[in-house]
Amino acid sequence: MAWLPVPFTVSLKAWMLGQLNNKTDSFSFKPFAEQIGIDYDLASVAVMTSFGSLPLIKGTAAGIQKGFEDSFQAAQDWGIANISSDDYTVRNWYNDMPLTVWLPAAQSVVDYWAGGTMLPTPPPPGGAVGPTNVILIPGTPTPLNKDISDAFKTQNINDVVNGLNDSFVNHLKLVTGVWTGVTPSVPPLPLIFPWVGLS
Repeated sequence: MAWLPVPFTVSLKAWMLGQLNNKTDSFSFKPFAEQIGIDYDLASVAVMTSFGSLPLIKGTAAGIQKGFEDSFQAAQDWGIANISSDDYTVRNWYNDMPLTVWLPAAQSVVDYWAGGTMLPTPPPPGGAVGPTNVILIPGTPTPLNKDISDAFKTQNINDVVNGLNDSFVNHLKLVTGVWTGVTPSVPPLPLIFPWVGLS
């Protein structure tokens, strides 16, 4: 098992396409953020370490949702402050938007893994029983915020969902932890196995 791209490349894409035809509801970015949170949580259910340990404790869809809500709000606030209604210059405003706008979204992904644990079994080669397998470094919000920004800059549904998926996969490569247990020897000896990256 591994990161599941389908929640983004299929489900989120279908949700976004459905919104194009939804002309009755008033604008709100909360449902979009909520859908990203749901899809991130689904996509991450089967990520694993290089030796096959799956998540035991991780964040929630609500945490991802809140981060993207905050970023969408920051993007809207930036637009109001910087885009005049009488400015008819042909520009791609997404290119002018600062990367700080996307820090809350990126931080929510980092927080999703902060304090998390992976299953202590199966142990890495040479290990026996593993009492803990903790995430020590949950990645960083940069360059994830740039990758998220780049995804939205495309302003194309296919490119947005694929860009978000790629940005999350790249971030998982930075998540690191340590498995602790004992060797299968007699007597058993302590064994610490640092690992880098989830996939």
